[in-house]
Amino acid sequence: MTDETSNGLTAVLEAGRTIGAADALAQLGLEVPHTLVPDGCTLKSLEGALDAPPRKRGCPVFTHESGFTAYVKDHADEGSRIYADLAFQTMHAVLDHHHAAPGGERWGQHGAKFDPPKDQDWLTWTEHDNKPMGQMDFAQFVEDNLPAIVAPDGAELLELAQHLESTTKVQFKSAERLQGGSRAFHYEEQGVNKLGKGKVELPEAFRLRIPVFVKGDTVELEARLRYRISEGGLKLWYHLHRPQDALDAAFQRLVDGVDVATGIHPWFGTPAASA
Repeated sequence: MTDETSNGLTAVLEAGRTIGAADALAQLGLEVPHTLVPDGCTLKSLEGALDAPPRKRGCPVFTHESGFTAYVKDHADEGSRIYADLAFQTMHAVLDHHHAAPGGERWGQHGAKFDPPKDQDWLTWTEHDNKPMGQMDFAQFVEDNLPAIVAPDGAELLELAQHLESTTKVQFKSAERLQGGSRAFHYEEQGVNKLGKGKVELPEAFRLRIPVFVKGDTVELEARLRYRISEGGLKLWYHLHRPQDALDAAFQRLVDGVDVATGIHPWFGTPAASA
């Protein structure tokens, strides 16, 4: 057999194999055209040559409730589902979700995610929670964040902060709780010629009103004063009382809003990885 004849026979066999495979692909009912590439007949999708994809895919991420709910309403059907992740405060819509009706199996590849960013005030107060500060740093922190404090009065707190700043060169000796619910920190002035003794009074707690999420509803938190007196001076900090409760409540309000806006009751959990 000549080389020419051999090559021709190989081409005929290859063509026959390709035609047979193409018939098999047609019987599979694939939603997009495919072709078989020589050298092993690798199956290759021709989806990119279509005018439009055969089904919706993708998962845009929204940072505000309005965009998320609008997108879900535009694309949802009777099988769409929304998952709410309480641990990360996010929501994930699976628009082509499986549903219980016969033939309800779907790909779960088209969705939308709602990832609301935390408000800067929330981040500031939670990041500094339980972190001791020198009296100057604590005073500056109070001054910088006065708008978030609703009780005691802002002017009163500003005066207290300024008093703290003016007593950085004294030695604090003791602290006592006063009847009005504040604490008095007693000090002695340092140096060769001590001028006497004094005290600084600070509230035992602050009442904060801040939003958890950007452009979201505000929540109220109690920041309880903590202190330590040592040879290094007076250290002050605050302890937020149950901030997780405020975070959970704020997220629940978002979940309720999405429920009303979309008509899809969110499930608490996470969707399958394909969505």
